[in-house]
Amino acid sequence: HYASVEFDEELCRHRLYCAKAENKDQSYLLNSLSQGQLSHLLLPLGDVLSKEQVRETALETGIYSAGKRESKDICFVPGKRYIDFVEASFPNAAIPGEFVDSYGNVLGTHKGISRYTIGQRKGLGHTFDRRYYVVSIDSRRNRVVLGDDSETYASEIHVGKVNFIPFDELLLPIKAKVRVCQWGWFLQASIFPAKGKEARVVFDKPETAPAPGQWAVFYRDGEVLGGGIIKNVIRGADQ
Repeated sequence: HYASVEFDEELCRHRLYCAKAENKDQSYLLNSLSQGQLSHLLLPLGDVLSKEQVRETALETGIYSAGKRESKDICFVPGKRYIDFVEASFPNAAIPGEFVDSYGNVLGTHKGISRYTIGQRKGLGHTFDRRYYVVSIDSRRNRVVLGDDSETYASEIHVGKVNFIPFDELLLPIKAKVRVCQWGWFLQASIFPAKGKEARVVFDKPETAPAPGQWAVFYRDGEVLGGGIIKNVIRGADQ
């Protein structure tokens, strides 16, 4: 992975940092690792500036895969179609159901909730008389809720299974940058402690399309402070 781990002797803890190659950084995916797991990680790609630099080093050392084509996304899935993998693992996610608006009015039929994500506008598989966005997904009732762009915005999110890296727990609110998907923007926010392994993230301004089930990862000055799984989204485009 493109990321770096350093041991802080003063804190006696391992700390996780973003890669220098910003367009390759994979620290988002490592936010849940424990101190024990971080202590065993060797991440030599954290300090390189590009994939070309990696290839040059591989060629110089005679590594046979130096010229191998780069893999992206879910490289471990045969055929690399994530939808096939999801629907094979969760067959119910492929069952057609209802498109509804936020009032429960039926708008049409969707092709299975596995084919939609929060904030999606294109590729809904249905023709409407106006522009709709995916606002939420109700897996229990097999419904995809559609609405205006403004309905996809959130003022805050509640995060569970939170893991902090440079410290054990959050005792006071902190300012940090937050990513709610692997290649998403760094969003300015305040993070508040909550009961158990939870936290409340309040964005400086409403942000579009955070989705329950995604990681919310906390950063400050190029360091990964930790992260957790989005449990609830508080909608609202106005503050």
